[in-house]
Amino acid sequence: MQLREYRPADCQRLEMLFLAADERGVGLGRQMLECAVRHYGVRKLTVNAQTVGFYEHTDLSA
Repeated sequence: MQLREYRPADCQRLEMLFLAADERGVGLGRQMLECAVRHYGVRKLTVNAQTVGFYEHTDLSA
């Protein structure tokens, strides 16, 4: 897994979170999201049609 940091002007909004197909379904996305919340103050998400299911299970607002 490779992490890259991107800091938009609105640092409370997460705009992109990508995992390779073979890394999905084992909790890595949730771990990355929790890290973004805990360490970077993320409180909002930008969601697209492909990721709605994943983000519906979070406490963040879209």
